[in-house]
Amino acid sequence: MIKEKAKEKLKDATLQRNLSSFCRAFKASWEKAYGKWDFHKLREEVSAVKRPEKERIKRRFEAFKKNAEKHGAKVYQAKDAEDACRYIASVCRKARSNVVVKSKSMTSEEIRLNLYLKREGINAVETDLGEWILQLAQEPPSHMVMPAIHKSREEVAELFRQKLNEEVDPNDIKQMVKIARKHLRKAFFEAKVGITGANMAVAETGTIALLTNEGNGRLVATVPPIHVVLLGYEKLVDSFEDALKILRVLPKSATGQNISTYVSWITPHKETHFVFLDNGRLAFAEHEIYSEALKCIRCGSCANFCPVYEKVGGHVFGHVYVGAVGIILTALFHKSSVSRELLSLCAGCKSCSYYCPAGIPLDRLIDRLSLDLERADFKLKLANRLLLSPGLAQRGAKAASKIKDSLSGFNPKLSHFAGDTIFRDELKSLKTESSSGEKVLFFPGCAVEYIFAEDGVNTIKLLERLGFAPEVPEKPVCCGYPMVRSGDASSATKAALRCVELIKDAEKYRWIITICPTCAFALRELLQNLCRKSPEHFKKAHRLRDKVLTIGQLLEKTDPEIASCERITYHNPCHQLKGLLFSPQKWLSAKLKENFVPLKEPDRCCGFGGSFSIEMQELSDSILEDRIASVIETKAAKIITDCPGCMLHIKYGLSRRGSRMEVEHLSTFVLKNLK
Repeated sequence: MIKEKAKEKLKDATLQRNLSSFCRAFKASWEKAYGKWDFHKLREEVSAVKRPEKERIKRRFEAFKKNAEKHGAKVYQAKDAEDACRYIASVCRKARSNVVVKSKSMTSEEIRLNLYLKREGINAVETDLGEWILQLAQEPPSHMVMPAIHKSREEVAELFRQKLNEEVDPNDIKQMVKIARKHLRKAFFEAKVGITGANMAVAETGTIALLTNEGNGRLVATVPPIHVVLLGYEKLVDSFEDALKILRVLPKSATGQNISTYVSWITPHKETHFVFLDNGRLAFAEHEIYSEALKCIRCGSCANFCPVYEKVGGHVFGHVYVGAVGIILTALFHKSSVSRELLSLCAGCKSCSYYCPAGIPLDRLIDRLSLDLERADFKLKLANRLLLSPGLAQRGAKAASKIKDSLSGFNPKLSHFAGDTIFRDELKSLKTESSSGEKVLFFPGCAVEYIFAEDGVNTIKLLERLGFAPEVPEKPVCCGYPMVRSGDASSATKAALRCVELIKDAEKYRWIITICPTCAFALRELLQNLCRKSPEHFKKAHRLRDKVLTIGQLLEKTDPEIASCERITYHNPCHQLKGLLFSPQKWLSAKLKENFVPLKEPDRCCGFGGSFSIEMQELSDSILEDRIASVIETKAAKIITDCPGCMLHIKYGLSRRGSRMEVEHLSTFVLKNLK
């Protein structure tokens, strides 16, 4: 069970140290590598180059095949893993090669090539240092680019001692490399077949590109007389110009380098065999959503920036391909049942999409897959039905407020999920000021309705102070995102349709304001898609999307004067920074000057993720602990954030550490400190 596997990895101190060190170092290298480059522009270029329409792929393939065959190369189209393995084994048998050398290839992992060749009596020797180490350890890769990143020098030294009878100082990296070279060189000259993948395949010339940081990849392609290239159709590009666009981002996003140590452009010869693997690719090239995954350039950055991967690694958060894209590719190329289980590990922080150099909206693909696979279990569906029934939800929230202490004894986290009052009850007693200002609709969302009623009331007051005339939907309404995240398609659709119905006459409002970035993201980016089967609701959802603002966005537009006599820090909610591409941090800093203390890694996820924080509590708490450590380090009196979910989780995290630091919503903080 994946939950148990995650718990086991969280207890592995060596793994925690290795992954934390790698992820933090990589982020610094990524920033340095991109430097003055415009990452978003580069990403747009790569996304355009990698457009995966089936007809485009077929056209590229035919051009590549024609140009490769001019050089005498053989081009084979494999329908699936079995077909590809069978062809490659036949090439090896014909060459009478009982030993083959391989460079690192995730496609070969996808089809379990080594295992197939072993059954055929052929020994496949991995020559990439990381892959070779894992071959000795009999482990699969834990990362698409750095397969042995989870292993420490001490573990590798012990492996050499046990498997190779080689004694080596763990700190003597050069000696370790010499040992690897000594054991591998014999295989290079013994093998008659070398097997590589390809980072890119250029249609206009029949040329492939190999990017490596060791010379072994080039040796595999040139020393044995026969070269087999195993690749997916998605590696095809039209021209060298297009290939260079990918080359600009691939090393930066894969290893934090400006350029890989070796970039080999290889033109085929008469003993070159290209094996193009389908295995579902051509079918999914026609899919309206999942085709986007075929843009993947296998850089691994969706894992490098993932807070979950940083905690458990690829042996838990992966099947063959790891991280966010691995969830999708597992469903496309392998088993949906495995992908369904992996979905429970996603915290929904959107880092994968935000940093993807190919512009793949991975978070949206994951949300769609979660709905298509109907991931929600009975407990999640029950919770979603509750949110769809405002009367029941209100009664449940009131009951929870009365048994807070009991909830704390059962699970300390649950006591933070219970509010003191209900927003609708507080709204009845609120004396609103009549205003001739522009009408705005305040969309409270579930957290305000049932937990943070005071922040909802303060938002109404703040909007009035800013000169607006606020209104609220006549009944509590959910944006539908909790249902999307939990994989409850029926409830998500019902919530979306109801949401559109309750936001009546969107045109009469200047803005639709929410104090939850997740709600804002759902209203702007998801609502329309959830309403796609109802033309009338679809039109209404489209009309309201451009009117949606978070309170932070409204504050930046209206720019009120505020002042604070205490030091505060600010936590960026994931859906605001990485979903809406906005943060009020700069505005707050300019207003508060020396009383504003920036957090280290202000975009680090707090680990909440809605139901993720309960489903995967140990993992969620571990992610939270890193956030809390940086919060406490600021020595601020108060931490401000825009997200009720983040507030819940950070309050819980601070209480676990015995900290007295206050947690306050941005709207409440600004109301209290208006000049």
